[in-house]
Amino acid sequence: MYSEKVASIVPYDLKNTVNSNIELLTANNEYEMLSPEEFLSNNKSLRQFELDVFKHFSSAKFQKASSQQSNIKKTIVYNSKFSYQIKTHLKEMSLIKDLDNNWSAVPQYIGDSYLSILAKYMADDYYYTPATNMVKKEDLIYSTENKTTGTPVGELLLLGCLPTPISNTPIIEILKFKKQREDELTNFRGVLRNYFTKLNQSESENEIFEVLKEFEDEIKIGSNNLARQLNENKVLFKVNSLKTLLDIKKPALSGLISGILSSSVNTPPEIGASIGVASAVAGSVIDIGVKYMETRYNDQKEIRNSPYSYVFFTTQRL
Repeated sequence: MYSEKVASIVPYDLKNTVNSNIELLTANNEYEMLSPEEFLSNNKSLRQFELDVFKHFSSAKFQKASSQQSNIKKTIVYNSKFSYQIKTHLKEMSLIKDLDNNWSAVPQYIGDSYLSILAKYMADDYYYTPATNMVKKEDLIYSTENKTTGTPVGELLLLGCLPTPISNTPIIEILKFKKQREDELTNFRGVLRNYFTKLNQSESENEIFEVLKEFEDEIKIGSNNLARQLNENKVLFKVNSLKTLLDIKKPALSGLISGILSSSVNTPPEIGASIGVASAVAGSVIDIGVKYMETRYNDQKEIRNSPYSYVFFTTQRL
């Protein structure tokens, strides 16, 4: 509901097998199917993408993660989502099994990693923001515990701040709500972008706290208004959360946030540690922290140009 448009990776052969909800979203310009075949055959970023995949699979972090996983759980992947070089590499490692001419099975941790990297590159290519509903996928692809080689990024969490229609809400009702409340939703997205930018530009602890307090007030007003409007439209909703990476354009900002974290908990700052700002929205909290991103991603467009970067939602029960 909070996105202007969403997309997913759909092979050419499967585009005519989508359900009626996808057809309705596509007809209303709310959804786009992105072709992996086009990206993997004619894209100037293909070689860098393949190198990135190979580097990830050979990294100590991935080896550690894979050693803790079971090969029993499998992910079924359509073959056209693999480039020839990557599928050959997986075969040489005995990590892929052909099921038929169209589908292959890989260990789940391989599928999660590979498809997350593919989504990141294709999102960059098609000007979308990569998103996931599982933080472990973000951490597996982006984060590092090595402060020496990692690039610091801000980590902002809006916990229990986003009223969202429940999962069985008819798509037509959500589209109707988005059309009727287009101005309110646009303003709410504008609030998010505005305060993400303000946090990036903060130069002191006092300024960070002031921005967070203003942000808290704006989120309270926006969330309560959207909740009221959903009730008026008789749309049942739950409260979801959002987490985003922030590009720290001013190097001093990471130190300021880390200093705030340290003084707030009286311990050395940890990766992903956070401070909370209580909001009047029931059960909601705004958290800010610092984490370290793999250096090879620090020049990617989604971090440089998008205030969202990498987003996930978690359900908060009412």
